[in-house]
Amino acid sequence: MPSCTQTYPGRLTVEPDCSLWRPSPALLVYAVPPRRRNGLPCPAHTGASFPPPAEAGGIREGEPTTVVFLLTLYLQEVLELSAFRTGLVFGVQGLFAVAAGLTASKVIARFGARTTLLAGLAVQAVFTAALLALGRDSSGAWLALVAASIACVGHLWAIVAYGVTATSGLPDTEQGLATGLVTSSQQVGLTIGIPLLSAVASARSAALSEGGSGFAAATLGGVRLGLGVDALIVAVVAAAVAVGLRKRRAA
Repeated sequence: MPSCTQTYPGRLTVEPDCSLWRPSPALLVYAVPPRRRNGLPCPAHTGASFPPPAEAGGIREGEPTTVVFLLTLYLQEVLELSAFRTGLVFGVQGLFAVAAGLTASKVIARFGARTTLLAGLAVQAVFTAALLALGRDSSGAWLALVAASIACVGHLWAIVAYGVTATSGLPDTEQGLATGLVTSSQQVGLTIGIPLLSAVASARSAALSEGGSGFAAATLGGVRLGLGVDALIVAVVAAAVAVGLRKRRAA
């Protein structure tokens, strides 16, 4: 986050400072193929069921945290809800998450891990996109509560199904590696999700402010753009995973 933006007291806008990002491409090239450099097999290529691409797990993991961050800005900065009321909204979302986690195994047992993974991503994308209808009236809080909670259900189903898909069908010697790839991709997604999309939202808010929009209107515009990009990313990931799983099944 510090490498992407610089924040200032009393201001929501940010100014980019991406100087620390310059070595990132080289680090990425070094980090991605370590097993190939050492001549070790990679389950993403030797396993029959590892979900391509593996990075989809990281992207999927990073999106809900971004939604929570953007909705916090919306509820407190646009609707001017107190921290307590904002917490109630996310508390309901948490209850939905618990219910989704408890039912995920039953859903996977009934429909299969691959179907559950794709359905979860689709639900997450659709109900994140529904948040684009957020406005400046109080009904937006109810929309945020309902849409974010249902999106969270899809997200939790996708989390469990992704782990099952990643580790199913692999030999015992590669189970640990597959689990490590899943965990690593999730950590990467959590690390870059909020900084990246919050920078997009903040840049949009800054542009609207410079164009004469009020603080609430500018903030709402930035939140909408961030949510829209978020929903688009999840939809693209869902399509990529569907194509990858279809090719792997055909092979």
